[in-house]
Amino acid sequence: MWNELLGALFSRLALFSRLDLGNRQAWWRRLCMDAVNAHETENIRIRQAGAFKPPKDAKRWVDLPVAHSPAPLPAAAPYPHPPGTSGAPPR
Repeated sequence: MWNELLGALFSRLALFSRLDLGNRQAWWRRLCMDAVNAHETENIRIRQAGAFKPPKDAKRWVDLPVAHSPAPLPAAAPYPHPPGTSGAPPR
């Protein structure tokens, strides 16, 4: 969880560069869900149920609803010229 968070904070996909509140909420919820699942996966791997417990806050954040709908991605711009042409005006 922390590696992904630090990587996101220091990259182009930083938490606050996300376009809208809904996308940031959904991203955070998925990050917390991955962290909780990682604890469960590790417990299965080492065959010791409950050996690693996820933080209580992470488990609470997984259950929080995304209060704002993520904004849809903008539509792609039309291709500027027909395929197979350079797009330059004819001479």
